Amino acid sequence: MTLLLNPDNIMQHPDVWEEMVDYFRYTQINHVGDVQTNLRMFIDHFDDVLIKAQLGERYLTHDESKWSTPEFEPYVWRYWRTKWRADGAVDKRFTEAFQSEAVHRYITKAVWHHVQHNRYHPEYHLDHDDMTQIDLIEMVYDWYAMSEQHESNINDWVAYVVPRRYHFSADKVATIHQLIEILQQKKREYAQKTDWITEMIDRQRQKDLEGEQ
Repeated sequence: MTLLLNPDNIMQHPDVWEEMVDYFRYTQINHVGDVQTNLRMFIDHFDDVLIKAQLGERYLTHDESKWSTPEFEPYVWRYWRTKWRADGAVDKRFTEAFQSEAVHRYITKAVWHHVQHNRYHPEYHLDHDDMTQIDLIEMVYDWYAMSEQHESNINDWVAYVVPRRYHFSADKVATIHQLIEILQQKKREYAQKTDWITEMIDRQRQKDLEGEQ
C-alpha cells in the first residue's frame, strides 16, 4: 500500500520533509543569487546615491518573506510540486495531495501573502502603474532570473504574460523592455570581458609551458 503524504502528516516523515526543504533551499538560494547578480550589474547604471541605496536594500531583502511563516512551508510544497510535475508525477506518495483542492488552496494562500507583502509584485499595488522605478527594476530582474532558470526567452514571456495578467500603461511596458535591454547589454559586456580575461590567462599559461620546455 502506497504511503500518501500531505501537509498534515509530512512531519511524521522527517527524512522526506528534509529532502523537500533541501530542494526548496537549493532552488531558492540559486534564484535569489541570480536576481542579486542582475541587480548588481544594474546598480552601476545609476549615479544617484539614493537609487543605489534603494536597489542595494532590495538586493539584500529579495524574497526574504519566503523563509518565514506563513510562506515557508507552503512554498516548500509549491517548489516540490513543480519538481514532482517535471519528474513526470511518478512519485505516487504525492499524487493525492497535489491533485487535491485543499493543498492547492494551502499553496495559493501563501503565494497571495507573498505577492501582497513584496512591492516588486504588481499584485502588491491596487493600480499596477503605481509601481515605482525601484519596484519595476526588481520585478524585471526577478523575471529575468526565472527565464534563465527555465531557459526561456524573457521577451516572449513578457509579451505573453503582461497583457494577460497585468494592467500596465504603454509607458510602463516600454520601461520593462528598456530594463531588459539594459541588462542584456550588461551581460554581453560582462561575457566579453570574461572572454578577454580567459584568453589572457590562456596565453600566459601557454607562455609558461613554452618556457618550461
